[in-house]
Amino acid sequence: MSLQAIHSSGYEVVFGDASELLINFLQKRNYSKIFFLVDTNTSEHCYPGIALHIAGDIPHDIIEIDNGE
Repeated sequence: MSLQAIHSSGYEVVFGDASELLINFLQKRNYSKIFFLVDTNTSEHCYPGIALHIAGDIPHDIIEIDNGE
């Protein structure tokens, strides 16, 4: 996986398809449930790609707001 990252104190910003990193991060923490805060555009264009990776593995819900909010 070839990702570009900007490292800062306490966090990093990753550019590229980081779905595998996200799944590993969530599985290591063993959360009982997670929430995705998305706008209508993200729900349509981005969330489906993430949903493919976490479908039955991690209990989750979506909180959707109007785009531009």
